[in-house]
Amino acid sequence: MDTSTKSSKEDRRITRTKNYLRNAILDLTVERGEFNSVQINEIADKADVARSTFYLHYADKEKLLYDALDGEFQRFLDAIREHHQQDFAPINLLNILTYVNEHPRYFQVVLNTVGTTKAFDQTRKTFEELLVGWIDFSVFEASVPHELITYHLSGTIINTIKWWLETENDYSPEEMKNYIFDLLFSGILQIVGLNTKAEMDEIFAQQIKEKIQ
Repeated sequence: MDTSTKSSKEDRRITRTKNYLRNAILDLTVERGEFNSVQINEIADKADVARSTFYLHYADKEKLLYDALDGEFQRFLDAIREHHQQDFAPINLLNILTYVNEHPRYFQVVLNTVGTTKAFDQTRKTFEELLVGWIDFSVFEASVPHELITYHLSGTIINTIKWWLETENDYSPEEMKNYIFDLLFSGILQIVGLNTKAEMDEIFAQQIKEKIQ
């Protein structure tokens, strides 16, 4: 066996072991509903590796959690930004909700777990960036600061997703998208001086058309 083949097999083994460890810490955190009490020996047992193997790859459980969440976060970004240059904002929201529905574990950890505030802030920031990128409220003469409108929108989306994950329900991503937009824009319409959501849709559609030309 040549050196390159041996190295390739070792790399795959390391990747596989890290995946086991990342899945283990996410599963245990969801099962507990909190992160602080999860022990390294429990993570190793769940991943079916020796405790010493854990320390070959990670200095502590916080480093492992960050690595696990960062990997999930990047996949999340890739998914919701895949059609970012083509889709209208409600479709982007549907993409987000569809991803949440298909990959609930990441969001359960980020939104419902003690000890992951950095990950929560990262997720909130991403929602805000998406909303700022697509919905430019500076074109309206609003009665409240434009930044506050964006913060309100992203907070509503995040908290609604949290509720969706916490409760036993069969609401589809499409239904949740409609509920969120009903909740959000009934108040926003009044603030920015529009009479119907159709007016807002028309303005946003024009903004997006200008962005992608």
